[in-house]
Amino acid sequence: TVTFVGIDQDDYLRKVALVTLVAAVPVGSWWLTGKWWKLPLLLALPLMLYRLWTTRGDAEKMAQASASCDPRHVATSPAQRSELRAFVCSACGYTLFPALGREAAFFTEAFRCPACEAPKEDFLDVRSSA
Repeated sequence: TVTFVGIDQDDYLRKVALVTLVAAVPVGSWWLTGKWWKLPLLLALPLMLYRLWTTRGDAEKMAQASASCDPRHVATSPAQRSELRAFVCSACGYTLFPALGREAAFFTEAFRCPACEAPKEDFLDVRSSA
């Protein structure tokens, strides 16, 4: 593989191709059928039925099959679950549940409450031990 400034080019090209394909499906559907949703529906319906078949309709199994998150940020043990944080905006009550170890990514200097624009200082850690 070719790398450029620490980025794997094959992976980058694969992602660009995927985004292009995802964007091309509704555009192609509009061009072929006059409706943007017909081809995506034809593609999504069999995938949805397959997922229902493989999980036998069990909601927990479907959630596991649908999970597309980085396992490094998932709490799997009771000790990790006890470390999870919840931050509540004292102005409006908006609650933020950042992934394990990702609190600093959310609370940057420019962070504001998405609901009421309150500054980050207005957020309280409701699961802190103190």
